[in-house]
Amino acid sequence: MSKKNKYFFGIFEDGTNLKVAQLKVSNGKLSLVRLEKTRMKKSIYADKGKKKETGEKTIAERLSSGDNVKLKQFKNLGAIKLGERRLDSIVDPHENLLNKFPFNLGVTSLNCNDERIVTTHISSLVKSLTLRKLVKYKAIGKNEKHDKSITYGVLPYPDKTSDILVHRGENKLFSYLEKFNQSQYKKKLQYGIIDLNDISILNIVHLNYDLTSEQNTLILYLGNEYKKVLLLKGNEFIKSVSITAPTTSQNANEIARSKLMLMQDEAELPLINSIILCGEYAKESDVRYFQEKYPNSDVEQLSCENLLVDESSEITSNQVAEFAIPIALAWKTSAQSNKLIIPTNFLDKKIIESQKVFKVGWHGFIIVTLIFIFSMFSTNKILEFKNNISNILNKKLLLNRTLQENENFIKKNEKIYHEIESLKNNENQIKSIMQDKNKWSYILDVFSRDLDNNPISWLRKLAWKDSLIVTTGFTTKLENVITFSKSFPESVIKNVDSELIASTNVWAYEIQFPYSEVIVFSEVTDSLKNQSQKIKRLPKTVYREIITLYKQKDFASALRLLKYFRDEFPQHSLVSNTNYLSGEIYFRLDDFTKSEKFLLKASQHNNPLKPFSYLMLAKTYDKIGNQTRKEEFIKILQKEFPNHELISVAKKLRNKREVSHE
Repeated sequence: MSKKNKYFFGIFEDGTNLKVAQLKVSNGKLSLVRLEKTRMKKSIYADKGKKKETGEKTIAERLSSGDNVKLKQFKNLGAIKLGERRLDSIVDPHENLLNKFPFNLGVTSLNCNDERIVTTHISSLVKSLTLRKLVKYKAIGKNEKHDKSITYGVLPYPDKTSDILVHRGENKLFSYLEKFNQSQYKKKLQYGIIDLNDISILNIVHLNYDLTSEQNTLILYLGNEYKKVLLLKGNEFIKSVSITAPTTSQNANEIARSKLMLMQDEAELPLINSIILCGEYAKESDVRYFQEKYPNSDVEQLSCENLLVDESSEITSNQVAEFAIPIALAWKTSAQSNKLIIPTNFLDKKIIESQKVFKVGWHGFIIVTLIFIFSMFSTNKILEFKNNISNILNKKLLLNRTLQENENFIKKNEKIYHEIESLKNNENQIKSIMQDKNKWSYILDVFSRDLDNNPISWLRKLAWKDSLIVTTGFTTKLENVITFSKSFPESVIKNVDSELIASTNVWAYEIQFPYSEVIVFSEVTDSLKNQSQKIKRLPKTVYREIITLYKQKDFASALRLLKYFRDEFPQHSLVSNTNYLSGEIYFRLDDFTKSEKFLLKASQHNNPLKPFSYLMLAKTYDKIGNQTRKEEFIKILQKEFPNHELISVAKKLRNKREVSHE
């Protein structure tokens, strides 16, 4: 039985070039699935970006306030904000590279901005780092040791020295992906690593080449802006040198050779046994060029012998060498335990911690432990007092029986009576002391009953905060969140979010209620009782259901929902889309009269579906036999959208008629 596929993505920004590599792990085997690139209008790292404020309520706020929102709208909604935040596109609209990859199905890694990396060389071998050690090694200032935005790594050398690498400030490529995430996906993307370009190149060489200890290897990466020479002795990294050349330079090979000759003249390079080429200038012609210039060295294009290429892809060896860095980023994410990989990661530790599925704070464990110990102690004391009371009562009965026989025992009997009353007072005091603890017992009992009545639900955290009981957990049904909130008076749903756990969509929630109100067990407000009946469906939720029914070819249900959309939201911008979908469905059902009606309505709106409306009208009139109207809409399509991809389809439709006449 085959396991579920796991996907890993590497994103590399090289100036205005953006490259993406997609790897897949299936049945324990790693393979290369897809490589894509594009040229952007400008570098993402150079883009400042602007944050936008939406001012809209969260799902939790709407559930808690009782706004008129229907519960069905949340079944497939994973984002906390109801309003979508639009992404200010940096990539050209016709080459929106990121939309081609299913980032929501895997783990994404990206490269650092090398300009933000500060290197500190120290004369000792460092295996682990902390912010305090960074201050000690003078990699950061004393005033920065509490700066959470600083990320760092270490690169060891064979001479037992190290380079400490420190990244300060915002990683703009990561910020761009966060905005892209919010505009394209309902849940947060999973991130693996952020790494240096030099380290990525070293990793991919280590994973594919078995270099002898005395072999001097030169790795030459010539990209758009990133151009580097890396020197290895065996598998050990010796040094790296940047090559300064214009981004659009056509003679990058000659510039690189000049740099190598200068390094040899200055005795910075030993005798080179082999040269490995990667980047844009790593094709067969480039290999021949360096073979001619360095006849005593083995010159080859970077190859990934230990990485399979998916059978469905058409990836060439030139592409593998060109995409060396994004492949290395995705590969490292899929095999971080591999000892050949340099274990650096410049991803913010807060992001890493937030991606863990289950985490309980240390204070949570302490509170649970204290409650357990106090409950055990209190229970034993209560049993002890009850046994004492029982014994005293037995003594009292015995004394009462002998009272008539010996009046001398009367005083003793009164003394015993007072002792009993004193013990009862002590018991009342204990009950008063235990009142709050009984509340905790009741709270735990209520949660236990709720979880038992609503299967596949569990608690994540139970804590005390500012006189409030705060509980977080997961459930597979969103309706259960409202059920749980009714268990205690004055409960407030603070947060609801969708997460994917073991391929199952679950709802993470946070509910708060005042500790002082727990004793009022029976009070439930009318607004909470009727809350599920006041929820209204949102337009985009209905539209997504329509698209799902259309893809499933459930045309009858789709038509009913399309009519509902037009009736409920007549002024919405998606009404023109519903007219087009209705026209296309009726065309498929051979009801050309209704198809013509809706397609004419759709063609009156300026939106991306307008050219499709013209083509569908031409097809409809072709089916009806009205060739005049058919030709009319083909001409309109050619006039208004002369460069559209549908022009070739329209020409085939016209030629079909001409052939039939012949």
